Amino acid sequence: MIRLTISVMLSLLSFSLAQTGHASITLTEVLANEPGRSVYLEWIEVYNNSNSNQDISGWSLIEDGDTNTIPDDAIVPAKGFAVLARHPISEDDSQMSFERYWGDSSGVWGDHPSENYPLIEVKMTLKNSSGKVVLAVSDDSLSGFTWFSDAGDRTSYEKQDINGGDILSNWAASSSPSGSTPGNPPGSVNPVIGDSFSFEVSPEVIFLEAQHSVELRYSVPEDTDLTIELYDINGVILRTINSEELDSSGLYELILRNDSGNLLTGGIYILYARAEGNVNQEIKRVLVVAGQ
Repeated sequence: MIRLTISVMLSLLSFSLAQTGHASITLTEVLANEPGRSVYLEWIEVYNNSNSNQDISGWSLIEDGDTNTIPDDAIVPAKGFAVLARHPISEDDSQMSFERYWGDSSGVWGDHPSENYPLIEVKMTLKNSSGKVVLAVSDDSLSGFTWFSDAGDRTSYEKQDINGGDILSNWAASSSPSGSTPGNPPGSVNPVIGDSFSFEVSPEVIFLEAQHSVELRYSVPEDTDLTIELYDINGVILRTINSEELDSSGLYELILRNDSGNLLTGGIYILYARAEGNVNQEIKRVLVVAGQ
């Protein structure tokens, strides 16, 4: 009888510890509205409030009734974040991916100081206007979030107190200048500063009847100035953006007008990003504009 009691107590203790570990994982950020015309860029951030790494392999991500299993080797670091992404990496430079948009565009995750959190591929199809996501293990729902409106283009919903409950009042559209903070606390400013220079345009093909701007994403080393110039296909310079106009978040919205304020017409344009300082390098990107 004593042996049975001890056995039961140990089982209960083991169950209690397991539940405590499970309960330390919570959803903290959801990006349903992808940037611009990019597709397959939905992602969900989770946070581990415990003092030890947590393995969430085999757990379920449930969205509007669809259940997707989190793959093997999905580790969320102690007191840290991880991102579950629909399209983490792209081997094709012409395709946008999480790493290309929110990372350093090298095609490899973890090779840049800003890529300091796990990136895990998980199937998902989040709707912009409304939806529900639930993180579950076995039959237990651990954390969830429901949204009833679109947060805005490239804007995420963030849990304001990452250690707080899942109540709706604890969630709000991100206040970060970049629109989201994957792998970082809510509302933070995430300057993209490292030892490399990168420059991307999103989208690379734009239709003027739908929108009149593109996003420029850049990363420059410290003590390096960045100048961005817009040219037409004949080599005529139309616009110059100096370092003083660029935000430390690594994101700039380029309105498709020339320096005179006139809206661009349809055609092919060239964007040159020139870094000068610790790194002296130039990157060229082609922008295709379909006229109205």
